[in-house]
Amino acid sequence: MLWKHRLQYKFQNFRKRVAFEIAAVQKKKLKVARKPKSAPESPAAPPQWGMKNPETEDDASIDGHICWLQDEKRKRQPDFRGVSQSMALTLADRRTWIISSPQTPSLADIKSKYPWLFDDIQLLTEMNRIQDGEVTFFNSLRAGLGRYASGLIKACKGKRAPHAFFMEATTEMEGYREEQKIKDTSNKAAFLAIPGLLQEDISLILVPACSEARNFSVSFASVCFLIPPLISLVTIS
Repeated sequence: MLWKHRLQYKFQNFRKRVAFEIAAVQKKKLKVARKPKSAPESPAAPPQWGMKNPETEDDASIDGHICWLQDEKRKRQPDFRGVSQSMALTLADRRTWIISSPQTPSLADIKSKYPWLFDDIQLLTEMNRIQDGEVTFFNSLRAGLGRYASGLIKACKGKRAPHAFFMEATTEMEGYREEQKIKDTSNKAAFLAIPGLLQEDISLILVPACSEARNFSVSFASVCFLIPPLISLVTIS
């Protein structure tokens, strides 16, 4: 039976070749208009940041706001309300510059052009501006830490000498039985693990509130090196 199938296959192909060589068949194929194949739709370029400058602003006014913000940062008593307004008006230009520049600006470049981003209040306000106020920065950070807390804590425990703040947080976490308290202290321990994993001095960003309570407060003005990992946690969550 195998030879029969082979002969059948051979003559099927033979008939196709013979039919194509007949003049009448060739003429018929020329008359039939073939519908062009539609190419799959694909974006010509990767999606860009979709924000636009307010209608009241142009390139000249944006540059004016940037210069004014730099001048206000040097003053002892800056106009904080005006700073917030100018920072809001320059948001689209600032994000486009940071995200879409051919060469990603360094922290030094960002601090030189927009020094107010390194102010604790303006940094938190900027997070809310980016997310359009729908989700607060702290809620997003808490969600991001919740997803990776166990991995961060495990990695930091594997270091030779974890910081005392981190060890206190993990000890506190192990002493709780309530799920919400375990989750909160786990997020705190994960946050404290990041400086150690990045080989940074944790004392630069954590200031003890009082020696007896053994609590701490975070200085966001000195948290520059934590901005990229924190933004990653917020984005991933």
